[in-house]
Amino acid sequence: MFKIYRAFSRDGKSYIGFTQKMVLRRKSQHRLDARGHRTNMKFHEALRTLGDGAFDWEVLQSGITSREEAERQEKYFIEKYSSIANGYNENKGGVGFDGTNERAKEKVADTLKNVYHKKPETREKHSRERGGAEVFVFKKTGELVGRYNTQIDACEALGLPKSKVCLALKGKRKTVNGFVVRDSPTPPKKMDTLSDRNHPIRVFKGGALLGEWSSVRGFCRDNHISTTTARKIINGKKESDLSFERVSP
Repeated sequence: MFKIYRAFSRDGKSYIGFTQKMVLRRKSQHRLDARGHRTNMKFHEALRTLGDGAFDWEVLQSGITSREEAERQEKYFIEKYSSIANGYNENKGGVGFDGTNERAKEKVADTLKNVYHKKPETREKHSRERGGAEVFVFKKTGELVGRYNTQIDACEALGLPKSKVCLALKGKRKTVNGFVVRDSPTPPKKMDTLSDRNHPIRVFKGGALLGEWSSVRGFCRDNHISTTTARKIINGKKESDLSFERVSP
């Protein structure tokens, strides 16, 4: 069954579409396409500019049994709401992307792979539009390995996995394949790359030596402190009378 849906902003501008999916799922797909700059549709540009919260969504008609009827009804509602002249539709309807057409899907995939992702200037442009920053890659010792315009450039130059680089830039990984990846030119300190398991440490409390442990995790286990809390103290994100010092091998 097909559904005709409408997304409309507070200024009265509308976007009309049809789908076989749940409208909530179609809404999510529009948001992903907008955030990922997968198309230059007027509607997706509006989602990026105004934000998801600027639009309300409604089902105009459901229970449509054929694609032909869905296309006809889409044209009717586009005209009814004047969503070309005063909205985000770019044609009279009935000519949208057919997700069931394998040839069409292959053509879109081929364009994304061989045109969109192959152009460094395009990648950099969209990285900037998404708020992306330059990527700086360091050795654990603090030596700068390279400065890259985008995450993809850094991954391709050094053979780094994209998913792990993303986690590192979000602060969820300390290293990626032995490198420290950051969005600022500030080199890492020794304690920044300190493993929770393998590096011996000295711990001070109020300036006085509390003791030595074989690892951060060992200290946390013996003193009933979470490794997350210890890491925040080490990185200066949490105030404490504790301080940590790496023991040189």
